[in-house]
Order: sequence, then structure tokens, then C-alpha cells
Amino acid sequence: MIVSIIGMGSIGQRHFKNLILFKDKYKIKQIKAYEFNREKISLLKKKFENFLITDNFAEAVRHSDVVYICSPTNLHNNTILKVLKYSNPHFYIEKPLSSKIDKCREILNKIKSTKKKSCCWIHVNKSSCNNLCKKNIKK
Repeated sequence: MIVSIIGMGSIGQRHFKNLILFKDKYKIKQIKAYEFNREKISLLKKKFENFLITDNFAEAVRHSDVVYICSPTNLHNNTILKVLKYSNPHFYIEKPLSSKIDKCREILNKIKSTKKKSCCWIHVNKSSCNNLCKKNIKK
């Protein structure tokens, strides 16, 4: 399996580290990352030796089985569409799916048409909704 990460901020790096830890268990052949900031790429290459970290988007996503979207939320839709030009992966999408609610259905339908899976994750441990659920579960 080949896994790519788009966006190597703190969340992207956290996923990268976890993928390295589980590389053998999940039979991950290659972990790649895209980052647009060239200075950051130099630092990341020192931190994550022997892995492809590049500012070449096509190179980062081509042949990927799974792509993690860890870019800023307002870039998610365009990033997913751009990934689909080079690859046909499953998607793990960080944060809200989109910064515009009307774009959510559009992008999900696009992914669905590829017959691939997507999952969107947002950490809500301290949210009022989560706290209310916890209280009700305890009852």
C-alpha cells in the first residue's frame, strides 16, 4: 500500500509519524508527502529520512492507495479534485470536509463516483455536544 499526506503542518506530521510506526503492521510500502514550503521540506527531509517529501504534487500522490488531506480546510475541495487528476485513492480528510457546506455534497459525490471510501475526522473531545453525549451515556 502507498500512502500520501497533503500538508505537513503539525497534523500532517503526526499522521506521518504514526504511519511510520504502523508501516509493517499495515503493509505500507511507501509513505509520501506534499508540502509547498521549500524551507520546510528541507527540515522535514532531515526529520523523516528515507521518505519522499516533495513540492511536486503529482509525484506525491501518483499511485497512492490512500491520501490524507491535512491542508487548511478552505483548500480541501480543490486539493481532493487535484488528487483525483493523478490518482484514484481512498481519502482520509482532516478537520471539516469543507469550509462551505454546499461544497460537501459535491466533493463527496465526486469521491463516491470513484468507488473509493472517504472518512472525515475532526477532534471534538471538548465539544459541548460530546460532553452532552457522555452525560447521557453515563445515565
